[in-house]
Amino acid sequence: MPRGARSVWVTAVNGHPHERAASSDFFHATGDMRHPGAKRRAFSGRLKAFFRWWRDALQGVLPPSVRSALTRPPISAIVLVRREGCELRPWHGRRAGDVPLASSLTEMTVRLARIPRPLRAFRMLEVRVAERDCVILENLLPASARHRAREILRMEQHRVGLLDDSRVYAACHVEPVAGDRRRVRARLYLVKRALVDPVLDELAVLRFPIHAVTVETADGEALPLDLLPAEKRRKLPAGLSGWLNRALMALAAIVIITALFVAGMQGWWLWKANQQLDAMIASSMQQARAVMGKSAQLQRHVELATLLRTRKNTRPILVAIIDELSRILPSSAYVERLALNGNEVRLTGHATSASALVRALSASPMFDKVSFISPVRMDQAGGKEHFALRIQLASKK
Repeated sequence: MPRGARSVWVTAVNGHPHERAASSDFFHATGDMRHPGAKRRAFSGRLKAFFRWWRDALQGVLPPSVRSALTRPPISAIVLVRREGCELRPWHGRRAGDVPLASSLTEMTVRLARIPRPLRAFRMLEVRVAERDCVILENLLPASARHRAREILRMEQHRVGLLDDSRVYAACHVEPVAGDRRRVRARLYLVKRALVDPVLDELAVLRFPIHAVTVETADGEALPLDLLPAEKRRKLPAGLSGWLNRALMALAAIVIITALFVAGMQGWWLWKANQQLDAMIASSMQQARAVMGKSAQLQRHVELATLLRTRKNTRPILVAIIDELSRILPSSAYVERLALNGNEVRLTGHATSASALVRALSASPMFDKVSFISPVRMDQAGGKEHFALRIQLASKK
């Protein structure tokens, strides 16, 4: 293909001659899938695409028999709808050439009405439409576009101008192309509602649950698709399996809600316990700070008491000094002023002989050194000497 040329996918409608898909919308839709980076998709769309890819990959790995056994519920009978009438046959008689139980809608209704009403909820039916009675749009698409195959084929349906959406049921079937891993074959099956609705209405009146409305090929095999839309399915009887599914969904919802409620209550209790613990921690911290303050204050008192005790042991107190001076000084001497400054005592007064007073003070074991601060002078009025002495206290060993 020349560089810059655009790929063209061919759409076939029920085996008629091919028609080239020249619609710009069609090219835009397929081009987005061939080039994922050209247009960003929302996170939810990517998540859905991932789960869809996982489901398709799992279905591709499993054998058809195992996949059918896992996805198909127990089916009692098959209702084959054709233009010339409908056919009721048992599940084990699905192959071509089996003898049908009923060959018309009236006969099918009569036979189904004979089943007791309480047992009808246990009889799951599958409605099939013959492939030759369907309008089929077939297209080869890139493998990356398989998840949007239905959207692309519906756009092609509108472009070609086939049946109106309000008059048909539609389902898309995608299968790989043999020998080509880059492309897939997508078929859009369109079935007129006028062909299927009478049968669905009769089954709804009889209260029979319907598993799916699918397409049966010429060899009697059912395609893995469901033509029944959700709004139509909600109007049909659910049956025992449907009610079981609803009960399981309700039970799962109750379990999830209960788990969320329990988790919420547990979180609320943890939050309350955390709040109480924070309050207790704050109170304990406040008490600890108060205790630490009192401990620091007590430590200061202990240090002060130790200091005072040390000072008391190392030097005499003022009372002892006064007592020692009273013992040493003669009765003719008197003291005018006594001052204690650290380890030094200053003594001022009058005595008959200041020199004799110094010798007496020096002989005391309480005093270490005695010296004059100023010269001695005579008091003419009293006839005594005025003295000013500096006395060093003796340190205790």
